[in-house]
Amino acid sequence: MSVLPCSTFKTLTVVFTTPDIPPSGGYIVKWRPVGTTNWNTVTQNQNPITIAGVPGCYNIEGTIQANCGDGNVGSIVNFAVSSTSTQCRTVQLTQSATYTYTECGTTQPVTINNSSLTPTTVCVVDGSISGGAFIDSNQPCV
Repeated sequence: MSVLPCSTFKTLTVVFTTPDIPPSGGYIVKWRPVGTTNWNTVTQNQNPITIAGVPGCYNIEGTIQANCGDGNVGSIVNFAVSSTSTQCRTVQLTQSATYTYTECGTTQPVTINNSSLTPTTVCVVDGSISGGAFIDSNQPCV
């Protein structure tokens, strides 16, 4: 899946109910931009867990799990965080494919089927586009 590069970063803070007996290996947190396949993993012992350098352009999905040691882990708890980006840029949709993106000035994603052989230019919220191939102009929307 193609995604735009992101130039806006945030600190992700995961707050949870601490058990009476904390796990000996701390907590395993996995996170990734929604729609991607590679997980980022951190292990920390404190509550809340803070993770710096998380891209602010994308919706984030993740899991937290207790690490009880010796390969024993607790149940997975899922979480989601919405994008904080409002920067816009122009991209050209270069493939006959289905694209999903958030149009600049809106907050809801739209899905279009680009069946044109001619590249289609759209104005999107930074980091919100997925689907087929595209060319990032690295230019703000006009």
